[in-house]
Amino acid sequence: MICKKSERLTMVEYNKKTIQTKMKEIWVQLFHDDNITINDDFFYLGGNSFLAVEFINKIKDFFDVDISLSDLFKNPTIQLLSDFIKRNAQADSLPSLVAKNKENLVLTSYAQQCLLNLNENTVSKAVHIDFFPLHLTGALRIESLREAFIRLIERHEILRTHFKKKDGQWYQVIKKRGELVWDDQTLDYGGQLELEEKLQCIADEFWETPFDLTQGPLFRIKLVRLKAKESVLFITIHQSIFDGWSLGVLATELSQLYNHLAFHAPLRLNELPIQYADYALWQREWLVGDILDKKLNYWEKHLEFLPPEVTIPYRKARPLKSTFEANICHMKLPSSLMNKLKELSKRQSVTLFMTLLASLQILLCKYNALEDMVVGSPISNRTQKEVESLIGLFANMLIFRIKLKKNINFYELLEYTREEVANASMHQEIPFEQVIAQYPERYLQENRHPLFQIMFTLENFAPIEFNFKDVLVEPLKLRKAKTKFDISFNTRELPTGELDVGIGYAAELYNQSEIEVIGSYWVDLLERISQNPKEKIDNLGLFEKNTTT
Repeated sequence: MICKKSERLTMVEYNKKTIQTKMKEIWVQLFHDDNITINDDFFYLGGNSFLAVEFINKIKDFFDVDISLSDLFKNPTIQLLSDFIKRNAQADSLPSLVAKNKENLVLTSYAQQCLLNLNENTVSKAVHIDFFPLHLTGALRIESLREAFIRLIERHEILRTHFKKKDGQWYQVIKKRGELVWDDQTLDYGGQLELEEKLQCIADEFWETPFDLTQGPLFRIKLVRLKAKESVLFITIHQSIFDGWSLGVLATELSQLYNHLAFHAPLRLNELPIQYADYALWQREWLVGDILDKKLNYWEKHLEFLPPEVTIPYRKARPLKSTFEANICHMKLPSSLMNKLKELSKRQSVTLFMTLLASLQILLCKYNALEDMVVGSPISNRTQKEVESLIGLFANMLIFRIKLKKNINFYELLEYTREEVANASMHQEIPFEQVIAQYPERYLQENRHPLFQIMFTLENFAPIEFNFKDVLVEPLKLRKAKTKFDISFNTRELPTGELDVGIGYAAELYNQSEIEVIGSYWVDLLERISQNPKEKIDNLGLFEKNTTT
């Protein structure tokens, strides 16, 4: 889909050469390569979804035109994309995303509405709470940190927001002045084991404490002082006002505010062009009527006759009500294998994400002997530049469904996967919870995810860091975690060229040794694929080893 706005010079008034020249400029900046031509493939150059969003936003800034990820997947060269834009420059326009005068009650975004409805029917409220435990080493200036959080709340309306339900509809209630919920305690302990036990107990209680969504605040801080220059910071925040991208915004802005308040460092925070409620109103303005129905119809048709469960078999009995308790198994894919997979991806003009996703479809097929594979994956869903610096719930979950035929080879499977990712991306605006609502028989299941049980993520951006002057801030590793899924394959590219893999799993279904075997099978499968991608999928053996699953 391509949409034109009308205030600046329109795309029709640019000639094709101007469009191509500007696109080439942007690509040179993105890929740090001065030798790019108009026939080079975006994905062969190393493009991924993160760079694609950056490119799309730059195109919008310069030409005042919107293109989708799907458009880029289908037109991956400057030549093809410039032709596509010229042909479609007269498409329907989106309304401008601008700040508006808001009443006391503002409609929630679609994602908020669905999550709030889901929250009402969930036994374990903690599954909808994000929890971030941080270990701080150094001379922390506590009052400056408190004030930094207060300034952050003042800057982002969403951190001053709670909700009200009226006539079956959820509304945002935005307070003029925010409130910081801060708890500060000193912890006495003997040895390291006692410290870990006490911190785990504090963390469990803090995380499990539910939020009152109709009163707020939906954001809490707890500082635990350990020694003169050592402390632990716990942050909990409800998912109705937060997502993964938001953590990066919070870390960057909190660090700047802290360093400014504690050490008078320059403050480089631009004024926010809009607030989250402006986005919610904008979304409600354009994603309605035929447009909404068309996108919902896509998902209804695409997920018709969905298998009741696509997962990796488990030996333990699935409980009637899930505790959502999780553990994580860590492993790494070597750089030598990663280089082969990246080259394979470039040759086929797909992203590394697509290659890894396709391999997981095969893994599931081998375990289930099914041909209808379903995997979920989160996306940032921040396709408008105006929302890049906002805290709030924008993220969405996409469902990738591939009916895998065993007589095809991996190259052919990649083509199906590429098309599936492109189509799903084109309909990403529909909140996942709204898709779930179309399946009432699955909606209120309390022991499994309604539509899929396996999740896959690939992080291809820099890790999130808190940069407090004179204080080292590191993630605190605790024993307990939460998961909504049976198994989550969470991957991240490392500077060393390796792929860090964290396989999160439902502790009530699997044990560590079973997950380790699953991980080793996946690595072996990727090795086979990288060596001979033309081999038929049916011939890719998996169970030469003895399995515990």
